[in-house]
Amino acid sequence: MAKLGRTYQLAGIAALAVAALLAALALTDIGTTFHAGQRVHVAIQTCGAIVLCFAAFLVFKRFHADARTHAARLAPTPQRLADVVLAPALGLLALTTLLFSAIPAIMAKNPGAFAIWGQTLGQIGGMGAGALAAWIPTRCTIRRRVTAAQTAGAIAAGLLVVAIAALAASRLLDTPVYRPSTLQTSWVPTEIMLFVLIAVAFVGFARRAERGGDLLMRGFAVAAPLGAGAVIAYAIGPALGPGWVIADELFLLGAYAAILGGAWKESAAYWKRFGDLASAEERRRLARDIHDGLAQDLLYIAVQARALVERHPDAGSLRGLLYASERALDESRGAIGTLTYPSDEPLASVLGGCVREVANRVGAEASVHVDGELEPSPGVREAVLRIAREATCNAVRHGHASHVLVSLRAGDPLRLTVTDDGIGFDAEAALRDGRGFGLESMRDRALTVGGTLSIWSGPGEGTEISATLPRDRARLAVAS
Repeated sequence: MAKLGRTYQLAGIAALAVAALLAALALTDIGTTFHAGQRVHVAIQTCGAIVLCFAAFLVFKRFHADARTHAARLAPTPQRLADVVLAPALGLLALTTLLFSAIPAIMAKNPGAFAIWGQTLGQIGGMGAGALAAWIPTRCTIRRRVTAAQTAGAIAAGLLVVAIAALAASRLLDTPVYRPSTLQTSWVPTEIMLFVLIAVAFVGFARRAERGGDLLMRGFAVAAPLGAGAVIAYAIGPALGPGWVIADELFLLGAYAAILGGAWKESAAYWKRFGDLASAEERRRLARDIHDGLAQDLLYIAVQARALVERHPDAGSLRGLLYASERALDESRGAIGTLTYPSDEPLASVLGGCVREVANRVGAEASVHVDGELEPSPGVREAVLRIAREATCNAVRHGHASHVLVSLRAGDPLRLTVTDDGIGFDAEAALRDGRGFGLESMRDRALTVGGTLSIWSGPGEGTEISATLPRDRARLAVAS
């Protein structure tokens, strides 16, 4: 049997809580002990309206290309029809709750027939549109972009229709006795209709949450059993005791809390997504600037320095100039390569691309082996890439290696090893004579993230550079 997803598990817990409270009220006399006051009702309805407005705003943000998107030069995603329908549906629910329930309860102890029918019809209309939106496939998009004014106009039109229908119903139909709850009528067909719409919406929202990992839809799905419990409590409560209205209000409060939780997670995910996209665009801009400016100037200096060395092979200062210019050019190319890789691309893929790009430039071969899944912190990730690139560059340029092996072993700490078959060198002498700037640079990068770096080499024996790096730089900083 397939394991239930997170959404269904949370919804199941909410349904069990509803069933337990309803059973406790039915089997005991708790329902006759507590009574819901007008203030409690107004407070919950007002909070519900605010939460629904917040959720409607987040759904609207999904398909509206705002100023931040344009500032980051990000292409707006296609507008999904489901979100275009859901945003005004939530707005209609929020405003009918506020205008026909919370405000009338503040102004009068017993609101009139117009308010009662307005709340009832508004709930049915909003839930109907929400259930429809829940079942519209996410692949359905619209070409003409919907604006904020058009969305507000749709909500206003829905309110106007509800108001006209409520006015007609209050004059032509008998209005049931008012009770302070989100459902303003004891008319059984109305309650059955709401219960069915909630059930239909639950299935649609749960499917979307599980298939796409949609956190806001998960909040709606978890709120559905609580909303259905409120309908049941209100429908059968008056026959069992006035305290049942407390259950109705508790279920509504739980439903609004579930929607708020999903909306909060959706908001956090939105800002993280925007930050990641803006960061990626800035990285690409920096890479373009380095490539078009600094890298081109360094290439010119390196070419001219090589020409001077060929004409004056005995000039040590010119050889130093050539080495410095080529190293600076390699550093700029490394920075370009690191910046152009997406931050969410697996480290194994980025590491392989960086190492092979350096080796192939001078005709050498490079092999990369990664053991285990790797998701280090950004600082450690950067250190791994720069150390591996620097070690490979030194191996093929100064060690004249024909093959370089780079291995990265997962764990905590990470272990990075770069081995080559080059001519080798005296590491201690190089560091002592000041010729080991690249070695010092790699060692500094390892130390910066709390790691260590060791070098083994000998003339004619190749070189092995090994770095031990903590998996999580942030956690290391806290621990120290």
